[in-house]
Amino acid sequence: MRVENMKKEADAKGYLLDKTLSPYKDFDWKMLMAMNAGSMDAKDNIAFAFRELAENSQKIENLNITPDLLQSLLQNK
Repeated sequence: MRVENMKKEADAKGYLLDKTLSPYKDFDWKMLMAMNAGSMDAKDNIAFAFRELAENSQKIENLNITPDLLQSLLQNK
């Protein structure tokens, strides 16, 4: 009996989560990040820029990234 109740509760939580997040499933990740821009800092923006570079890497012939930039990303706040 207890296992059945736990399964029903898990199913209900899964259903609730699915219904809560379903409006966002077709959003582009870039749009979701723009909607959350208020909580992002410069490191997040640079990380997303690196992601964009990686997605378009076939178009890049030469890329220079300074050690200073990388070091600033690796430092803790």
